[in-house]
Amino acid sequence: MEVKKERQFIYYWYKEFSWSTDPFKKAIPVPIDAFIVGYEEERKKINYSIIENKKLCFIESDEGMGKTSIIRWVKHEISSYQKLNVISLDSSMNYSKLVHTIIDSFLSFKEGLPFKIKKFSGLVSDENLKSIITSLMNNISIDYKKLVDFLNSRIGSKHFVLVMDDFDKTSSENISLIQYLLSSDLKAQFILTSSKRLFDKLSLNEKPIKIILKSMDFDSCVEMIKKRIEGCNGKDTDPFSSNDLKLIYKKSYGSPSLFLDFSREKAIDLALNKIKFTKRAPEHLEELKQHIDEQSKSLGKDKEKEDYQIKIINKPSHDIILEPIQYDKVIVDPVKLKKDKIDVKKVK
Repeated sequence: MEVKKERQFIYYWYKEFSWSTDPFKKAIPVPIDAFIVGYEEERKKINYSIIENKKLCFIESDEGMGKTSIIRWVKHEISSYQKLNVISLDSSMNYSKLVHTIIDSFLSFKEGLPFKIKKFSGLVSDENLKSIITSLMNNISIDYKKLVDFLNSRIGSKHFVLVMDDFDKTSSENISLIQYLLSSDLKAQFILTSSKRLFDKLSLNEKPIKIILKSMDFDSCVEMIKKRIEGCNGKDTDPFSSNDLKLIYKKSYGSPSLFLDFSREKAIDLALNKIKFTKRAPEHLEELKQHIDEQSKSLGKDKEKEDYQIKIINKPSHDIILEPIQYDKVIVDPVKLKKDKIDVKKVK
């Protein structure tokens, strides 16, 4: 006998406030320069490190303090200057992919063919490049000196900045490679972020710029959600009261990530209070809140990269399930936002 499936529907809590989407998603809003807030002094230091051609700018903080947003902002800033070139390195890359990504910007079409056809060809005349490609195709460590010589021969007078977020999460093999490049005479800069204390373990020939991201101030946290709410067709920080925001900040200890989490929790609570129930409304409302709390606790560490919907099942018990949705990089529509760029010293 076929079991009849019960009908169900999704309740988008944020629509209670006429928002186009959840403004508190753990994702990087774009364009980043329209949404970046806080850490003005720290961002000026990053700009200074590029202007002064410092070999390394090292950004350190605990998880959830905004390192990834800062890195996105840095790459956006660099891309706005013709004389600056950024090479984005992902901490999840394996050794071969990392090397390939570093040299790829300097390869001609013919020199790049071996990577596409997976076979070495006689089209490569540069001896250093030949050695690098041969090593990669045989899955052996490359000659670091030949890599540096090759890169320097192609960089010339150009300005390159290599950027990696979560440097502490990359492989030990990748760390060894970057460590060598940092201590070599490579004519390029590095901007790295890390959550662990790796800075003191790096061997450097010159004094780097070290930046520690501490707690974000209250005004910046409020400005962060204000921009996100307005980017979702909301107004200012409505529906939060001034007292709501102060309590959320106190609970978050100045962590931007936690501030977003607790803002979502409060917004969901306010949304549920707007629902029109029957005579048994108070009982049902308490059930809704209870299920939300239970589901939130069960999400664990993966909560940071998830978004939630309240799924209302058409049952007498009014079960609520918080359903995780795939991480989405673009979370808001910034059309209605006024561009509010931080006034920092520009690279000449």
